Amino acid sequence: MLKTITALGLIAVMSLCTRNEKPSLQQQLAEIASGANFSGAMLVAFNNQILVDTAYGFADDDRSIRNTASTIFPIASITKLFVKQAFFLLADQGKVKLTDTLVHYCQCTRFASQITIADLLHHTSGLPDIHNRMPEFVNPWQLNKAVAASDLFEKIDSCDSLLFAPGTQQSYSNIIYLVLRISSKLSPERPLMFFCRKIFFSLTK
Repeated sequence: MLKTITALGLIAVMSLCTRNEKPSLQQQLAEIASGANFSGAMLVAFNNQILVDTAYGFADDDRSIRNTASTIFPIASITKLFVKQAFFLLADQGKVKLTDTLVHYCQCTRFASQITIADLLHHTSGLPDIHNRMPEFVNPWQLNKAVAASDLFEKIDSCDSLLFAPGTQQSYSNIIYLVLRISSKLSPERPLMFFCRKIFFSLTK
C-alpha cells in the first residue's frame, strides 16, 4: 500500500511538472487526492520557488487526525532508493567501485567474495531475504530494540548456498541493503548521509 501511495504521488508530480498550462497545482493535487487516491504530504519546488507545500488525507482515520506538512511517515523501503543513488554518487566520486566484490569492504558473510556492490544495488546478489524469515520481523511495529546485524549475517551464513549465482537472476531482498550499509563504513561518508548532504542540504545554501 505504501509503495502504491508513493508511486501515485511521484506520478502526480511528474505529470504536473511537464505541463505548460497554468492551472493551480493545489487544485490538481487535491483532485488526485480526493477519493482516497493519495494520502500524504507533498512538496513541489521549481526554480528555487516552492509551488506546493501541503498535505492530504488522514494520519489516523479512526481518530480523524489529518496529515500535515510535519507529519512523520513510516517510509520503510523508500530509503533503499536514497541508498542506491548515494552509492552511484560515491562511485562518481571514486570512493566506491561498483564492480568490487563485497570482500573489499567487509567480510560480514562467507559469500562476500562472490558478490559485487552492483549485485547488491540491483538485487542480483543471490542472498536470501533472511530479514523476512526472522520472527522479530513478523510484527515489526512491536520491536522495542534493534536487531543486531550479526544475527542477520549468522542467518545468512547458515544457508548452504546462495539462491543463484550472482548477476544471473534478480530477487528483491531487504537484507542486501543492510549489507550495503555495513560495507559503506570503509568510506568516510555514509551513503545515506552523503546523499542527503549532497542533494538536499545543499539546496538551502
